[in-house]
Amino acid sequence: MSSTVQQQLHEATIEPFDLKGKKATVVGASRGLGKQIASTLSRAGAETVIVDLPQMEEALKASAHEISSAHGGRVHPVCGDVSGWESVQELYENVRMVCSRVDILVNVAGVQIRKPTIEFTREDWDRVINVNMRGTFRSCQVFGQQMIKNGWGRIVNIASLNSVVSLPERTLYCMSKAGVVAMTKSLAIEWARHKITVNAISPGYFVTEMTAPLFERPDWVKRLMMEIPLQRPGMPSDLDGLVLLLASEASEYITGQNLFVDGGFTAGEMI
Repeated sequence: MSSTVQQQLHEATIEPFDLKGKKATVVGASRGLGKQIASTLSRAGAETVIVDLPQMEEALKASAHEISSAHGGRVHPVCGDVSGWESVQELYENVRMVCSRVDILVNVAGVQIRKPTIEFTREDWDRVINVNMRGTFRSCQVFGQQMIKNGWGRIVNIASLNSVVSLPERTLYCMSKAGVVAMTKSLAIEWARHKITVNAISPGYFVTEMTAPLFERPDWVKRLMMEIPLQRPGMPSDLDGLVLLLASEASEYITGQNLFVDGGFTAGEMI
């Protein structure tokens, strides 16, 4: 095979993953998985807006500067709250002020409360459901309107292995993430005619700022590693490949899926 043909094949393989000219918004991106996802999109060439709560403004600005410095792309920090019905519309308008449109939307923002189910309060319900379910739904609804007008879009919702593997004292979190997956599938069917793909990623046990205390317990980690075929927890960078696939032209025939990134944890659970 000639070097020219090899180069052409190489370019044909790589080009669908190129996000140059695309504009992405990542909700819940001041740290952890959201920050890593934003970095991946920026590295692939997308102009990227990163969103988090007003109280996370300084961390958000620092993350935007770090990502931009690392990859040389344009990264805009925007504060917003997806837990309120009207606040998501306000967030969208603020995003549009710094970025002309949204081609790629990644919903990462989520909260978890662990306690016996009989002890959950109305405030607990509102906090978990309003962020995990309503926030994700409203973001898809509001940002999706522009994608429909443009006739193209990529939406990636971050769910959880708890969307199918339930654990005690996580009732609200499990039901909210199962709801995200159901919503993802419904939107995928409804918006396919607009060339919008909608998929979910369900991470397994990942090491992040939020979960770090769990991984400081040797006995718990030892038991967990026995359940993960690859025998290690996930790191934020383990999402890079799948995020890039689902955000790019390469995934034009993939929609309505809930894809697990869990080191094989759910492989045995789902038999």
